[in-house]
Amino acid sequence: MQLALPAGFELAEVAIAPGADRHACGREAAALVLARLGGTLAYDGTRPIVVGTTTAAISITHGRTRALAVAARVARLGIDLVDDADDDRLARIADRFLAPERAIATSPRARAACFAAKEAGLKALGLGLYDGGMFDDCVVSVLSLEPPRIMPGELTLVLGRTADATLAVVYSIATARS
Repeated sequence: MQLALPAGFELAEVAIAPGADRHACGREAAALVLARLGGTLAYDGTRPIVVGTTTAAISITHGRTRALAVAARVARLGIDLVDDADDDRLARIADRFLAPERAIATSPRARAACFAAKEAGLKALGLGLYDGGMFDDCVVSVLSLEPPRIMPGELTLVLGRTADATLAVVYSIATARS
């Protein structure tokens, strides 16, 4: 996996076997990162949170063949994975959800990177696809893929690749308060 996260970030990947529960695999990946960072996984509604420490954030994503979790001592954190196999779907809906990024989302990988970045950004802000306006007037915009830049400006974007997917991690620069 090609992803250059800052020091102190923990990332874990769990393979999803055919017929396996993707959400259970995501929870397994979360348990792996939290074993290294401290705290345990809980949920605030559908949003994963860390209990047992007030200084860590966690985010989980899954694709067709893998689940990933990232945790760090930051105020906000989001992760998203877009499988290359999803490009037909992304191409069909790109005009609606990537309108501001039209100039940079010019290839399948660029579309995947923009979508993953926006969804990871929404997760970092504690929003879902709909309450964050992903399909209308999204509160998150991708400004550049090289170098990776995202709005709102307090968020930092890291992009990476697996063998068959694009991965985005978005986090706040500020450290979480104790």
